[in-house]
Amino acid sequence: LIDLSRRLNAVHELPRLLQIIVEAASEMTQGAVSSILLIDSKSKDLIFESSTGLEREEMQRFVVPTENSIAGWVVEHGEPVLIDDAQQDTRHYRLSDLVTAFTTKSLLAVPLAVKGEIIGVLEVLNKANGKPFNKDDLRLLTTMADQAAVAIENARLFQQGDLVSQMVHELRTPLTVILAHADLLLKTSVNEGQRLQFLETIREEAERLTDMTNDFLELARLASGRARLSRKELNLPALVRASVYVIQPSASERGVQISVRSASSLPTIFGDAKRLRQVVMNLLTNAVKYNKPGGSVTIRIGVESTNAGFVRVSVTDTGYGIPEKHLKHVFE
Repeated sequence: LIDLSRRLNAVHELPRLLQIIVEAASEMTQGAVSSILLIDSKSKDLIFESSTGLEREEMQRFVVPTENSIAGWVVEHGEPVLIDDAQQDTRHYRLSDLVTAFTTKSLLAVPLAVKGEIIGVLEVLNKANGKPFNKDDLRLLTTMADQAAVAIENARLFQQGDLVSQMVHELRTPLTVILAHADLLLKTSVNEGQRLQFLETIREEAERLTDMTNDFLELARLASGRARLSRKELNLPALVRASVYVIQPSASERGVQISVRSASSLPTIFGDAKRLRQVVMNLLTNAVKYNKPGGSVTIRIGVESTNAGFVRVSVTDTGYGIPEKHLKHVFE
């Protein structure tokens, strides 16, 4: 436990922290599977955030209702539970077994609490050799959960602080430019041409400042779970071509050719046009920015081969690509 405490205090990345916790829980209690479920701030449901011994992708952020589940009972009562035969317990949420193709037998679950507020549940399933979990396991996991809960909360605060630091750093550049040009206008005798040039620079940087502020607000909404998607029928090829129109000037400067290839027949698509445009613009901007001079960018829009009701949009470019060692981090 002392060694675990040192490791938890040294890690600030939440996914890595959660993995350390579940691995240690399985090792200390000899459980076949260990999982962490954290409470969603909006829905108040429990969500599987990390686990050991379960390879099925369906468990990633799998939702467990607080009602009619053992983990939910732990949250509601703020007490641990020790169960020898989960299949006979009416509180057992059997859908999780069906999704994972795993049969829960014995179970030990303890609350994760910080300053009296429960943030989730740490549980271990199926003790080795078919033995039941005992009171020593319960004491050990409870002590461990106390350490884990504090570490999880600290990691969340660290992430928020990191976002604020990043925001301040990013905002400093346009602010510096605006102040410098304002000082030149106030303190220096400039001709009409220079004055207009300074004012145009100030206007451009102010617009960039506004865009950055909106981006950070959007990021904060996403991080807090308050972002909402608008699902409306949209014309995906038209959305893509509008994005190409915006990025075309910078592509022309670098001699990069952009082409759009769309299937003649596409299913009706519902989605958030604004956010989909953000995605397409992001991909196009990077495809042009990191391309070779005189290179090309090809956008393809077609029916998803594995599901006729979905559309796939792909952006391919002739740039240098992302080093293989970084590919696993792309979606972090």
